[in-house]
Amino acid sequence: MTVLAKALGVARALKSSSRGLALVEFALLLPIMIALYFGTVEITKAVIAKRKLNLAVYTLADLTSQAQGVSQTDLTAIFGSASAVMAPVNVSTLQMRLSSIIVYPTGKTCVDWSQASGTGITPLTAGSTTFVMPTVITATPTTDTRDFIVAETYLAYNPGSHGIIAGTIALHEGPTYVVPRKSLRVIADTSIQSSSPCS
Repeated sequence: MTVLAKALGVARALKSSSRGLALVEFALLLPIMIALYFGTVEITKAVIAKRKLNLAVYTLADLTSQAQGVSQTDLTAIFGSASAVMAPVNVSTLQMRLSSIIVYPTGKTCVDWSQASGTGITPLTAGSTTFVMPTVITATPTTDTRDFIVAETYLAYNPGSHGIIAGTIALHEGPTYVVPRKSLRVIADTSIQSSSPCS
């Protein structure tokens, strides 16, 4: 038997043999399956963080709109409640802002008061008339001056150490607009500002 005949015999035997084929296929697919698994876990955690951020912004707006007036202590407690809603998401990069915006019958706006919580976010300037409200609010004909509580939340979400999604994801909810429930206006006391800049 020649060498060529022996080689052809071995080739025919290998062609009909399927031993080890499943192992090779599994070895090729394993890295893809692992990446899909960890990617799904990271995306799910980011969706949960976004949902929690949505709950936090509504907590800020809802609790504030139930008050007739607020002090610095009240706002600290409201910011704390919104942070608690975020659990178990890491809130070290959570930024929150609460503002009272007066809308006049002409559609002009004025920032009555504003407070912020978190590193890197500042309150709106009290008395500023540059805040832009949605046209659905300013275009609605009215003869009354209206107060709106405006809540905003931001989070630089870090998905984890698996490395499937690199860097941080900037999440944002708001602004959310709510009218006061128990009064026409939520007034800030002197612990926040000496008097209202909006007349």
